[in-house]
Amino acid sequence: MTREAPTSREIEVLAVARIIKPHGVKGAVVVELLSDFPERFRPGNELLMKVDDRDFEKLSIESSFFHKGRAVLKLSGVDDREGAERVRKKFLFILEKEANLLGKSEYWIHDLYGMRVISHTGEEIGEVTDVFSGGAQDLLNVAGKGGEQFQIPFVKAFINEVDLESNRITVTLISGMID
Repeated sequence: MTREAPTSREIEVLAVARIIKPHGVKGAVVVELLSDFPERFRPGNELLMKVDDRDFEKLSIESSFFHKGRAVLKLSGVDDREGAERVRKKFLFILEKEANLLGKSEYWIHDLYGMRVISHTGEEIGEVTDVFSGGAQDLLNVAGKGGEQFQIPFVKAFINEVDLESNRITVTLISGMID
């Protein structure tokens, strides 16, 4: 699976990072990566940040480094801690046409949101509401028919098929995965 989500379909962008918090006093921010392509965060590259319902601001990466699975970025126009606080929790985007091509059996996370989850026997299990990076593998967060939430590891042992055209993920679960 390839992490580039969520999207804003109106202007065809993909989120590649989410700003978590300020780092220091000179405007740097810690970001959670939503991309499997860390080279996207090199100095000189440009990202978009949504400023309102329609408009995006283009930001250049002035400097970057990686620490504990996250990136620390200094973005143009964010010059102090107060500015970094203002962008907390915002997503950073790229244009969809700039996204890397996917290989066979790779999916954009935004394509998985809202997909129906069906057991290998045809039983309706629920719907994908989120995707988490879980260290060893990604996890699908599923809202069950009764409102319960549970996770399914996105690995071949549990995921039989992802059918984007039918909006369906077929799974094989083991006892205890769903209460």
